Amino acid sequence: MAIQQAERFVRVARLDDVRERGCLPVQVDRHTLALFASGDDVYAVDNRCPHMGFPLDRGTVRDGILVCHWHHARFDLVSGGTFDQFADDAHTFPVEIRDGEIWVDLTPRADPAAYYRARLRDGLLTGIVLALTHVGSAILFVMLGVAVISRSLAVAGRAPAFETASALLIIATGLFLLWRTARPHLHSHASDGKMLAFVTGLVPCPLTTFILTYAIAKHQLAVGFAA
Repeated sequence: MAIQQAERFVRVARLDDVRERGCLPVQVDRHTLALFASGDDVYAVDNRCPHMGFPLDRGTVRDGILVCHWHHARFDLVSGGTFDQFADDAHTFPVEIRDGEIWVDLTPRADPAAYYRARLRDGLLTGIVLALTHVGSAILFVMLGVAVISRSLAVAGRAPAFETASALLIIATGLFLLWRTARPHLHSHASDGKMLAFVTGLVPCPLTTFILTYAIAKHQLAVGFAA
């Protein structure tokens, strides 16, 4: 059972200073924070990008989305939830405004080791699902299209059934990604990451498709699988 820790609010800056600059990096109690003024609210985020540690105070905020300028990782400014699979969630802190002063709750996570173990497990599972689906869809696609490919090798670029099926798959995946972008994003890493990896991986891996197609043309399918 998780232990509820007491809140530990610490004064970090003046409200006017943050609003004047838009973003203010501060060092307090061994924490480096980036304070962002967005609309009428102020948000506190760990200043290290969870991807590779770039200072987030050098990023930009638009429509409540914080963008790191190194690899363009995007984060929800309220929750810290990431929009990109290559980055972890940013660590955000509760904020209170008291008499023109900004106070931030620096209470640590109840069990940091358990949190990072869970994130590592989810990241590995997401990567495995993406890799297996990406390569597996290419293998399945090529094997099902052997007859079409073999009849079309003599005339490059003329495999209508293969091309149509590939185009439909890419369109369907694109529509799914657009739907995910348009709907409210709750940052549920329990299932969203692996589902997104699965659907994204349905677009066949170009390299695997090329290798297997070439292997079929040379009647060396076993060599293609080995590669």
